[in-house]
Amino acid sequence: MKDTEGYVTEDGRQIGGTLMELRNITLRFGGVVAIKDISFDIREGEIRAIIGPNGA
Repeated sequence: MKDTEGYVTEDGRQIGGTLMELRNITLRFGGVVAIKDISFDIREGEIRAIIGPNGA
């Protein structure tokens, strides 16, 4: 993990630095690859979700 400076959103809220980095995530169910090689950061104050091809 690395700490980055916070930033201000369009509506003026202060968002803190990076809390977690996720890199090269792949999710398989048997022979089916639902999600392949995604990467993203989670910053303080954010909520993130991963939605697969079937909406789950």
